Amino acid sequence: MPVYKSPGRPPLFVPAQYLFKIEHFIFRKRALKCSESSLNSWYAICSTLSEQIEAYMKRTFLGEFEEVILLTVAVLDEDAYAVSVTQELEQKTGRTVGFSAVHTTLQRLEEKGFLSSTMGGATAERGGRRKRFFTVTAFGLKALQEARQVREELWNALPPSMLQLMGS
Repeated sequence: MPVYKSPGRPPLFVPAQYLFKIEHFIFRKRALKCSESSLNSWYAICSTLSEQIEAYMKRTFLGEFEEVILLTVAVLDEDAYAVSVTQELEQKTGRTVGFSAVHTTLQRLEEKGFLSSTMGGATAERGGRRKRFFTVTAFGLKALQEARQVREELWNALPPSMLQLMGS
């Protein structure tokens, strides 16, 4: 998540769509020569909002398909775009995966802060269109680690008799 830094104040973690608005507002306040107390009040509001957003994001859980998509983006590293993620999922799972489902999930994961994206260069093979490449954010890595830990704890909690029935 982007960070807004102001001299002499703690950093604010702000979703990308609000970062420009905050910087623009503070710039306008300074340009209009607003009092420092007015700026401090605005900063306090932004700080509270930042804390609320961070608390909300900590409660965000991954669905199974989201987890698999996130893992696939991590596996593909710098070559993760919607088509390559779809192909990798189909190859690894042996299941048919709809491109639109992958595309929608990639967008949702980016909105949640688990992924970030950049636009690649245009290519002739794509008719001059650009690819959107995805990378896992630190928040996404943390979510994957938590999901893995929960799964491992559940597997480790299975009674030995159940493991014997499973042939393990």
